[in-house]
Amino acid sequence: MPRPRNAIRTKDFHVMLPAEEFDRLDFYLWSDAEQRIPHAAKAKWVTERIREFFGSERLDLSKWFHDLPPGSIVSGSPKVIKALTEALESY
Repeated sequence: MPRPRNAIRTKDFHVMLPAEEFDRLDFYLWSDAEQRIPHAAKAKWVTERIREFFGSERLDLSKWFHDLPPGSIVSGSPKVIKALTEALESY
């Protein structure tokens, strides 16, 4: 039986990765139950990482901690970053 059409429109995305990182991702996604990487597991993993990236905010802590080098960045949900910023500014 053929796989049903995907209701969400997709586009092709080709990425060249260093072999070591490619192998790590394959190992992470491998399913012992299926004895393979499940269908669309790589696309799902990349989509989740993209959504995490665009759904989070970043805060450079070096503004408050002068012994940290510039670029000492934490990331999290906008709500968490706002709370952290408020806590640091009131400190």
